[in-house]
Amino acid sequence: DGSGATIVPFFGSDAPRNYPLALQVDQATLGGLPLAGQSRTAATRDGHTVSIDHGAFIEEYALSIDSLEQRFVFPSLRGAGDLVLRIGVDTELAASDLGASLRFANALGHVDYGEAFALDADGQRRALDSRLVDGAIELVVPADFVAGAALPLTIDPFITAYTVSGGARGEIYPDVSYDV
Repeated sequence: DGSGATIVPFFGSDAPRNYPLALQVDQATLGGLPLAGQSRTAATRDGHTVSIDHGAFIEEYALSIDSLEQRFVFPSLRGAGDLVLRIGVDTELAASDLGASLRFANALGHVDYGEAFALDADGQRRALDSRLVDGAIELVVPADFVAGAALPLTIDPFITAYTVSGGARGEIYPDVSYDV
């Protein structure tokens, strides 16, 4: 919805309940100053893409069966310095920093948030480090990349889920069998 996205990974039929991971943009700054127009609007859907217009940027989710691509598109940037995006996280899953990516996990599986990069309109690309800072995800596009970027500038992390036992109970204990 307009406040963000909630990922509900399938951790198998034997999971006692769901373990959602809610993501909500807390703040976007350029050179330490908040970007203007960060109000949220209702989410809109176009095919397999859901968008939330924050005024200064658009938060997009490209949906597929096995992954979720999250994008933050900045059509214009006024100012200079590091572009910092802070995303609040609400989950019971244990968070850990794996270096270039983050993991939210329990004994049943995990959700990986990472392999984030910045991409400009000319195809210039810079790998970003997804960091956990005070319980939130922080993505930083360095000032030198921002200064030389052709707009729009996109921050693009990739989200995947892994299930320890993802099969449905019906596949393990079938009610019917047949042998020629």
